[in-house]
Amino acid sequence: MAEASPEFFPGFDGAQLALHRMGSGRPVVLLHGLFSSAHVNWIKFGTAAKLAAAGFECLMPDLRVHGQSAAPHDPAAYPKDVLARDAQALVAHLGLTDFDLVGFSLGSRTAARAVIGGMQPRRLVLSGMGLEGLAGWAKRQDFFVDVIDRFGTIKRDDPAYFAQQFLKSMGTDRVAARLLLGANADTDPAELA
Repeated sequence: MAEASPEFFPGFDGAQLALHRMGSGRPVVLLHGLFSSAHVNWIKFGTAAKLAAAGFECLMPDLRVHGQSAAPHDPAAYPKDVLARDAQALVAHLGLTDFDLVGFSLGSRTAARAVIGGMQPRRLVLSGMGLEGLAGWAKRQDFFVDVIDRFGTIKRDDPAYFAQQFLKSMGTDRVAARLLLGANADTDPAELA
């Protein structure tokens, strides 16, 4: 199945966010991981094609600061739960009322925060992140802020090297990425019950 050019939709604040679609049938919103993209997490390795072949319409946004979506440098563009707010904006933009929601890594955190905030998918799949990642965001944030601060100087034997190389390969806007990292907060495990 060929990948089509993305369309764009307004985020919660009007920022232009990319949306990739594949297949037809029951809508499933697929949220990708940190500093990745819909293409890398869902399209490139065939996950979306398999879901489309199984009768789903895959709706795959590039999260803010990721892929082909806007990466604003204005701190006001990054309130708490900005990605969950953008996910809500996508669901509203598409008029979805009966859909499934899947997140991988940061996408799981975003999906969980969106559901805590009131989104009501029929089914929710959280993958690539356990309770420690959902409830312990501060530690992860500190790691990635350090990678951004030391970008270009991290050597191969440093545990942060792989993250630096991934940021480089994805062409991540480090100014916007730093702002985005500060917009996430720990999730109280009680909110997940």
